[in-house]
Amino acid sequence: MGIAKDQHSHFAPPELIERELESFEQELNAFPDDLPRAEMVHRLAGLYRQLNHIHPFREGNGRTQRVFWDAFCLEYGYELRWHLVDKSENDAVSRLADSGHFGPPVDMLDRILVPPTDEPVSERAQE
Repeated sequence: MGIAKDQHSHFAPPELIERELESFEQELNAFPDDLPRAEMVHRLAGLYRQLNHIHPFREGNGRTQRVFWDAFCLEYGYELRWHLVDKSENDAVSRLADSGHFGPPVDMLDRILVPPTDEPVSERAQE
């Protein structure tokens, strides 16, 4: 049985999850090492949408994806400041991306993708 967050958010059917994950893995493996930041944000928005649509778990997809994207972005010299995005914004951005509207996820990721800092998380939350 497939899952949906609401009447507007439908995720990959269970029988397609493995194939969708394989496609996602190929996209990750082809991700260039030397992208300018602006292009990275655009590509990241597409991958973010792709993984969210796959939605392989019944619970915990958002938390798992944030940890995954944090590690992914660190490999490319950036970090994501998730504390700047609340749940309602992230849900709305995800729904829009799933409908083919990539402006909002690009804008969100552009706002939160920053060079890493040694500043403690508690101090960053004050931004």
